[in-house]
Amino acid sequence: MTSPMVLVGRITSAVGLDGSLRVDAFSDVPHRFAPGSILYLHGTPRKVQRSRSGRGLILKLEGVDTRNAAEALRGAELCVPAEDVPPSPQDTYYHFQLLGMEVVDVQGAPLGVITEILTTPANDVYIVTMNGRETLVPAIADVVREVDVAARHMVVDLPKMA
Repeated sequence: MTSPMVLVGRITSAVGLDGSLRVDAFSDVPHRFAPGSILYLHGTPRKVQRSRSGRGLILKLEGVDTRNAAEALRGAELCVPAEDVPPSPQDTYYHFQLLGMEVVDVQGAPLGVITEILTTPANDVYIVTMNGRETLVPAIADVVREVDVAARHMVVDLPKMA
């Protein structure tokens, strides 16, 4: 069985003539994009030959050697195996761990699955969907009572609406 993959960046454009790529990075792991690291592009491992940041992240990947090849990758996702992601701090979770997780209320009534996560300045908000109906769940300790990543299960205590 192959390991699940985790999105760490998305290619936004070509840079220069040698196949260099401008990338939106979704990882704050310091060495993730360092020369010699391995990223997966369309399921194929590619070694990072060069990287630099400044006005965004610029990568040169092994096997992408022309501007045309780089342009063809616009919008492509860069991933790593889930086991290459460092453990999250206590009581925090990566989005990939939560998406698709089943959510129930404290009485055990199903609310649906997490289909999207909104990041706001105050806290994340989980969009839980069941039968086309969405429930917004703030990711705060007073509401999210239990998270079991291994069982893909979350228990929430939503405030009652008057």
